[in-house]
Amino acid sequence: MKVVAFNGSPREKGNTYLALRMVGEELEKEGIELEIIHVGNKAIRGCIGCNGCAKNRDEKCVMSEENFVNEWIQKIKEADGVLLGSPVHFASLGATMKAFLDRAFYVAS
Repeated sequence: MKVVAFNGSPREKGNTYLALRMVGEELEKEGIELEIIHVGNKAIRGCIGCNGCAKNRDEKCVMSEENFVNEWIQKIKEADGVLLGSPVHFASLGATMKAFLDRAFYVAS
């Protein structure tokens, strides 16, 4: 089994990473592999609602300047589980994580 975790903090090895790592250690005790992907330090544009992904139906966001977003979408599909970690900024998750999730969810719909 494999779980993919997304770290939405701009700090690569900050508290969000440590929390994901703690969960990962427990998963690994059960033989479950964990991959942590650092999202929070990337420049990710939000979904622009162009409907290109809905039209193409190829499980890819058409905003291709950020190839890693489409790679991460495929990692989610291949995983048995997904963990999302983000610090709270002004009563919400970080903007980079929100932009990634909006695009990933729109592609999946």
